[in-house]
Amino acid sequence: MIPGEINMSELQEKTGMNQKDLAIGVLSTTAIVLFVGLILISIQPERAVASGMGDRGGDYIMIVGELRDQEESLYVLNTAMKRVIQYRYDMQKKQIAVLGGTDLNQFMGAVQQPKPKRGRGRGRRP
Repeated sequence: MIPGEINMSELQEKTGMNQKDLAIGVLSTTAIVLFVGLILISIQPERAVASGMGDRGGDYIMIVGELRDQEESLYVLNTAMKRVIQYRYDMQKKQIAVLGGTDLNQFMGAVQQPKPKRGRGRGRRP
């Protein structure tokens, strides 16, 4: 007899099991292991949502953010025209909508640029 080999007559004498009972036990154990694996695979973790990320391409800057639980916001800045447009993406409806836009020049006029200070040193003047 090879080590590890199961002698069915000895198994039946010691445990009262025959080949049919052994097959049922092995198949039941396999079914339980596969069922637990299916449950673990089907449990989906909560989706990660990127917020505050941005990208730049040419004259455009894009920034994303989360508005609500199932809504994302995309801000597109056109640096050449100095305009910003806000888009909303609804993840449940899978729809994009324009929320609005504005001209950035109205904000730029409100901010005064400080004049550069000249030094009082003895250096040459340009």
